[in-house]
Amino acid sequence: MDIEGKCPTPVQLGNSGWDILHSSAAVYPNHPNPEQQEAMRGFLHGMSYVYACNWCAYHMRLYMREHPPDVRDKRHVSRYVCELHNEVNARLGKEQVSCEPEVLLKRWHPGYPDRMEDRPTMEEQVAAAQAKQERERREAAQAQEEAEAQRRRMLFQRGETPRSGDSWRQWERQGEAGGAQHERAAAAPRTDPTAPSTNQSRAAGGSSSKWWGFGGGDSKRIRDPPPANPSAAVKAGGGSSGGGKVADTETDVESVLARLKRCQVYCPEEDQK
Repeated sequence: MDIEGKCPTPVQLGNSGWDILHSSAAVYPNHPNPEQQEAMRGFLHGMSYVYACNWCAYHMRLYMREHPPDVRDKRHVSRYVCELHNEVNARLGKEQVSCEPEVLLKRWHPGYPDRMEDRPTMEEQVAAAQAKQERERREAAQAQEEAEAQRRRMLFQRGETPRSGDSWRQWERQGEAGGAQHERAAAAPRTDPTAPSTNQSRAAGGSSSKWWGFGGGDSKRIRDPPPANPSAAVKAGGGSSGGGKVADTETDVESVLARLKRCQVYCPEEDQK
């Protein structure tokens, strides 16, 4: 099939070439790094070899041999391209143009005068966007972990363990219900039919204040430390002298665990073992 359009004339080709050279110089950085300087220098040299007008390309190479490209910054390279353009205009008998940097930037820079600062390269913009996404992902994961830890602490303080598969909202509802139940249980008087009387406890060598801190008197403070051997302590205090299970429920480990559960004190199963 035929391609629409016609081959550009020398005049159209020249106008397009100068548009590319001047606009590339105008958007060149104010503070280019060595890689950008080398890229601009190579771009100008490459144009002098690949330009579609052989005679024009030859004169461009001659000019750059005598006047190496000045690629220090935006204004210097803009002036360099303008002086190259005036050299061609002089050979063609055309009018010279002003090579003042502000005149050139006003003509060729698309954001003059408000957006003249250096812009990051596309590679830098992509890297910055990826770093931002990764940072937001880490922050979201950290916030979720903190929220999970906070809810676990709340359930732990209320003596409840969340079941696997429960959603966080279900856990919160369970925690709220458990907290209200815990407050009602704390306000109500507690009686334990299995607990021995004060005389029995004293006869067994015990104390009216249970060592685990939930007995009579000041229940908020642990007074007496637990005996190293509960069975031996009961025997020494007048308990059962034979082998087998100790009769005193205050020092019975299983009874202590039962009391802890009744008081809604959270005790993980691995700790019960």
